[in-house]
Amino acid sequence: MSLGAGYAAFKVNGCSMQPTLQAGDVLLVKKVRPDELKIGDIVVFYDVDYDRIITHRVIGIDKNSTIMTKPDVTLVQADSGLVGRDRLIGKAITAYRGTQEIHITKSGILSGIFHRMLVMLNKNPLYIKIKSEGYLRGIYYVIMHMRNVVMRRNNVSRK
Repeated sequence: MSLGAGYAAFKVNGCSMQPTLQAGDVLLVKKVRPDELKIGDIVVFYDVDYDRIITHRVIGIDKNSTIMTKPDVTLVQADSGLVGRDRLIGKAITAYRGTQEIHITKSGILSGIFHRMLVMLNKNPLYIKIKSEGYLRGIYYVIMHMRNVVMRRNNVSRK
């Protein structure tokens, strides 16, 4: 739903951004250029392959303003998660769960380092081979469980 002046509201329909966002949450999205984005921002973009709108987190931006994204629910992305500037709708600036505003930003040095490491890891051929063979599945589930516990603990509303 367009709110005018470069803003729009979107309802979250999937579970790919859990635990940060849940189905039914409403995002206030601001139209931005790719050079205004930072690693860790949540973006909304159009997926031409499936004719739908997607919400993911920015994990990298290349020199051509192509945005690399991934959902919060996965540690690594199976596909490239690349979004061209023509498909970018905007950046989520706040979110609401019912009438309560929820915290959606991942700020800080550690978050930036974590997301940069994910980008490098996903480009490593040895890691891709290990991941495709399923050797890391057990470690992955432990890491994801620990991450979800921390995210739930830190996901308090702003006052």
